[in-house]
Amino acid sequence: MSSHRRIIMLAGELADELSNFDADGLGTVELRGLMRGMTGTASALTRILDQLRDCPALVQPELDRPANRAVRSELEQAAAAAEDLRVTAESLYRLLPM
Repeated sequence: MSSHRRIIMLAGELADELSNFDADGLGTVELRGLMRGMTGTASALTRILDQLRDCPALVQPELDRPANRAVRSELEQAAAAAEDLRVTAESLYRLLPM
C-alpha cells in the first residue's frame, strides 16, 4: 500500500475514533499524552495542508480556475487553524500539572 493511501485510510480511521472519544475519567498522565499527541497531529496536519495548497491538481496554469483558487485559500486558512491548534495544545501540555 502506498504511503498516500495509508495516510488517507488512517485519516478516516482517526476521524472515526475521535468522533467516539470521551474525556471522562482521564487523569493527568493521559491528558498530557493526549496534548502531546494533539500537538504532533496538528503539526502534521499543518504540513499536509500546506503541501496540498501546492498540489499539482490545484496549481497547474490550465487549471487555475476560481474554484481552485478558492480551494487553495481555504487550505491556507485550514493550515493556519491547525497551527493555532498545535500552539494551543503545546501550551496546554506545558500548563498541565506533572
